Amino acid sequence: MSENQPKICDECNSKIVGQSITFKNKTYHEDCFNKKFICSVCNKPITDGKVITSESGRLFHTGCFKCEGCSKMISGSEGYAERDSKIYCKDCGYKLHQEDEEKNSVQGETEICSVCGEKIIGKVLSALDCSFHFDCFRCKKCDKPFEEINFQLEDGYPYHPECFNSEFGKKCAGCNKLITGNYLNALDKEWHNECFVCGGCKKPIRGSFFDKQGQPYCEGCGKSYK
Repeated sequence: MSENQPKICDECNSKIVGQSITFKNKTYHEDCFNKKFICSVCNKPITDGKVITSESGRLFHTGCFKCEGCSKMISGSEGYAERDSKIYCKDCGYKLHQEDEEKNSVQGETEICSVCGEKIIGKVLSALDCSFHFDCFRCKKCDKPFEEINFQLEDGYPYHPECFNSEFGKKCAGCNKLITGNYLNALDKEWHNECFVCGGCKKPIRGSFFDKQGQPYCEGCGKSYK
């Protein structure tokens, strides 16, 4: 069997034997995960372990994460806007932003940039419940402005999606590709669910396994490993 010490569930504080689910650096029994994570749209448990978390911290089934404007499905890696507790795709979010700009222009409102503190004359970028000059709203990592309203947050700072992935993204130990959703944590590594396979027969591992030189082996292959 794996020589790793049993993990502790962050929800019930008991030992985890067998497969676990890791989400946002916390590990859960599958049952504990399903009880804790409820979709904000349909109010049903997210039982498949695939969770989309919005900028405000709300949770969604992947199938419930849709644009309020056009009903388009939005993947977790796409740009989107969250406004008044509603989710909008990038195109519909931009249209709302343009409508706000036109409304502000008609009403003669003066916005103050939240970065430089100066008045904004002309186009206003509205994000994170604040107003910015387009040139002042910049990525925390590369310090370049955003050409469109498409960013990800970390500790309150905006990042270009590619900068966010470079800075915080996890890579799968099986395929070495970026992990953007739910993943497994085993052998002190992160894995896509579909990449956690036996090093011998290449079949998916769903239960206990052997640790052979840092690679997982199913019980059958592990016992015959030389």
